[in-house]
Amino acid sequence: MPTGAPVVNSNQILVGLTGLVAVAPVGTAAPTTTSGALNAAFKELGYLSEDGFTFTESKDIADVNVWQSFYPARKLITGRTVQVEFVMREWFDDSLSFALGGATVTSAHPNHSITPPSPANVDYRSLVIEWVDGTRYYRLYFPKGLAVAEISSQFTRTDAAGIPITFAGVDPGAGSNIYTLFTNDVAFSS
Repeated sequence: MPTGAPVVNSNQILVGLTGLVAVAPVGTAAPTTTSGALNAAFKELGYLSEDGFTFTESKDIADVNVWQSFYPARKLITGRTVQVEFVMREWFDDSLSFALGGATVTSAHPNHSITPPSPANVDYRSLVIEWVDGTRYYRLYFPKGLAVAEISSQFTRTDAAGIPITFAGVDPGAGSNIYTLFTNDVAFSS
């Protein structure tokens, strides 16, 4: 092999074979490990679509242009966004309340009602996504954020109706990180 050839290791390719998503009120005790039990306040949101979830971290960058160059002299990061997207497949009280920003579910079997929150309501939640690949476990934890995108669900006779979610992290304050990723993956043992 030529000098400087890339070092490759197929054991470091990650596949999200299965997992879960759970939400809790902000301030719920945070997970601290990959495999420890979540606080009982975290409620699982059930099945997701086969697409799993998408993690996105983006930056807003402003160019500082100068007279003496066609190219920017500097780039300034003016903002950051961290979010996850997924489609929930199960329709029940916890999933709908989360999706609709704090909707109220009233149960009096066999009649249940769902009423939207007030228009100005901001429903912050903590969120955990866990996934597994063989013996490797990952846990992504957001201490604070909210569902930010529109909900558009299609009902047909040939496919299950999904509830699309875009959850954006929000600065949790007090010097905390916007998210933490826990894993037992030996690829990170350097």
